[in-house]
Amino acid sequence: MYGQNHRESNLEVENLKSIGFYITASQSQIDAGFFSEQIEKNSIRAKVSTRIQRYADDEDHHYKLSNWFQKYFKPMLEVTKIDAVNSKIIQMQGEPDNAGDIDVYRIRPGLDHLSRVK
Repeated sequence: MYGQNHRESNLEVENLKSIGFYITASQSQIDAGFFSEQIEKNSIRAKVSTRIQRYADDEDHHYKLSNWFQKYFKPMLEVTKIDAVNSKIIQMQGEPDNAGDIDVYRIRPGLDHLSRVK
């Protein structure tokens, strides 16, 4: 069952301060444009939509995925900052358990809300 291992939340997209998804890679890969197409929102939207269409034969599952796509995925994608960053500039600050103020949420198909990842 979706969200079985996660504490669930009624988090709304408009209540987020910010959200980002960053690919870490070498600067030479970034400069060569290896990730350009993959991080374009139109490309991401189209790929997810195509994957959902693969479930067209399973009417119930397809309905749930389509609802998730419209209600959660598309609004979240619109406000998400997506970019590729040089992996050499990423550095852990302090101990991993000192990041207590960082909340990570995962959008799960089939739910009417977001799930918080612990």
